[in-house]
Amino acid sequence: MSKVSIDTSNYGIWKLTWPVLLLNFFPVIADFFEVKIISHLNDSSLAALYTANTIVYLFLCVGWAFATSATALISRSVGEGDMAKTRLNANKVLSTSILVSILLCGLFLYISPIIARTLLPENDLSAQQYLVDYVLRCSIGVPALFIIHALNGMFVALGNTRVPMMIAFVQILLQLGLSYLFVPKHSIVVVQDFIVNTMELGIGGAGLARSLSFWLTLLLYIPIASKNFFKDIYRISLPTVAGAKKVLDIAIPAILASMINISMYMVFNKILTYSENATQVLAASRAGIAIEAFTSIPILGLATAASVLVGRSLGSQKKDLAVKMGWRCAHYASFITGMMCIAILLMPSLLISFLLDSASGDVMYLAVQYLMYICPTIPLYAYGVVLLGGIQGAGDTKIPLIITVIDMWGIRIPIAWYVMVHLGWDATYAWLIMSVTQGMFGVFGMLCYHYIPWWNKEL
Repeated sequence: MSKVSIDTSNYGIWKLTWPVLLLNFFPVIADFFEVKIISHLNDSSLAALYTANTIVYLFLCVGWAFATSATALISRSVGEGDMAKTRLNANKVLSTSILVSILLCGLFLYISPIIARTLLPENDLSAQQYLVDYVLRCSIGVPALFIIHALNGMFVALGNTRVPMMIAFVQILLQLGLSYLFVPKHSIVVVQDFIVNTMELGIGGAGLARSLSFWLTLLLYIPIASKNFFKDIYRISLPTVAGAKKVLDIAIPAILASMINISMYMVFNKILTYSENATQVLAASRAGIAIEAFTSIPILGLATAASVLVGRSLGSQKKDLAVKMGWRCAHYASFITGMMCIAILLMPSLLISFLLDSASGDVMYLAVQYLMYICPTIPLYAYGVVLLGGIQGAGDTKIPLIITVIDMWGIRIPIAWYVMVHLGWDATYAWLIMSVTQGMFGVFGMLCYHYIPWWNKEL
């Protein structure tokens, strides 16, 4: 196997990136319409969805950590031109990710009631039950989710972002279709005859739709993967200690960073419950995130491109090129998200009214306030995510972990806790603190990328 050439032109970057943009676009669309569907139920359902989203996001982040391992290991072996090593690394990532997914799924099946009682308003028992219903059904699909992410990371490392894009498109279509089948109450009437035949499971139906969509998509993905590069994809065995260690050396810091990040959001969730109108604040936060998430599409797409280009460049012993590719991807991400944020800030009420056309007026007003506080620092945040994506492409996931701990736990949580719990200020101040620390994350990322010799990481 000869070494793969690196197209470092602008065309090469966008050729690699555009399928990833679509790959990230599909989950955001699904998330947007999930919020729209659930918002027709009641404020408690939307508040439960906000809190449940932190748990689901943890599942996704751990899955992405294994995708990061796959991308780092396989892009490096592809750059070296070693086919046997590439296939061995693929098997290591898959077997390890399956084992971890089962353990994580069992953990959250056990602790979801505790999370519901802890993170939701004490007087909103309906929201607590909604969260448990949603998380229990989502947990069923976690193993399939992890396998899909691992396969995505492998294909991306090979420069093939079209297959993950197509798979994501199918998964989202399934999720949305099943959601409209499982979730609606009679207050949601799209086509009257269709509504009569729905299961009307409420928010729990959304969790079931998500899980089934992952398993059905995986049944399609495995044959596709086996017919292309990973011909022995079916031969998955228990991971060896050495093989698992190699994968986890990259994945664990990313997993820890994700867990620290998610635990921060859980604590932040708890802080918001000290608001007088806690249920409405949580519901508004979930709606705001659904719109804010559109800005993550170019950020995650270009972070993936930076990861692949940096990994391949280092595999070809081109350190200066690796550094250059990271900065170029980051510039693009910041510019694009800046334009998107301007558009959001020009019409926040219009966007929120479309998303929450049946929600209470308090929730709609607070959701607009959320966007006004969060959007200004997103372009700076984009620099941090993309540059740290480049560092992860070099196999170094410890730097992002350290930055996350400092920014989230060292700064954001203590200040937000003080102003909300001790001073009794309202939720808008917590959102302001979130925005400021979001910008600081970008600054920290730029400083680390420029001054720390991450390119010397050995794999």
